[in-house]
Amino acid sequence: MPLAAVITGPVGIIVAVFIDRVMIFFFGLFVWILRRQAPIKHQMRTSWIDQSPLIALLIGLVLCAFSIPAFYPPQLSVRYGYADSVVAAASRLGWVFAPVGVLLALAIMRT
Repeated sequence: MPLAAVITGPVGIIVAVFIDRVMIFFFGLFVWILRRQAPIKHQMRTSWIDQSPLIALLIGLVLCAFSIPAFYPPQLSVRYGYADSVVAAASRLGWVFAPVGVLLALAIMRT
């Protein structure tokens, strides 16, 4: 990621992070296929290590969906007078609309 930022700037880091998060599902699938067809069967507990990036991403998405970040939303509700329920809903549902925001940001930066 730092190399993408140095070479291409902010657009490169956005694209690199987005591709990294999307491709993690494919890497998990490929590791599962390789483990399944391996000539020497591995112990099941080693699968946790192989699939840990995908598991961490899924846990992070779940935590993001059901939690409010520590500082930013409460500051918004206090500073700008937004209702706490609106800020909580925005922080819980914001990750659903994140790909749209990333694509819009890329489109704006390209024009």
